[in-house]
Amino acid sequence: KLCVIEHGPLVPPEPRYIHGREEILNKLDKYFSARDTERKPRREFLLYGVPGVGKTAIALKAADNFQERYVSEEPRI
Repeated sequence: KLCVIEHGPLVPPEPRYIHGREEILNKLDKYFSARDTERKPRREFLLYGVPGVGKTAIALKAADNFQERYVSEEPRI
């Protein structure tokens, strides 16, 4: 017998408000902007800090800001 466990989304919802984080969001935007991908196709950025300072909120907001840039209408195979 199989047991199916339902769970919610794996990613928390985007925070409604982010105050005072424009500087880091601008750095992320600049870092992940269009570039020559021939030499280094992937970029990584480390957000660090003590628990509760908003690392996940910043990452979710940045992902939401970049969504149109990286999500295509065509399915990937």
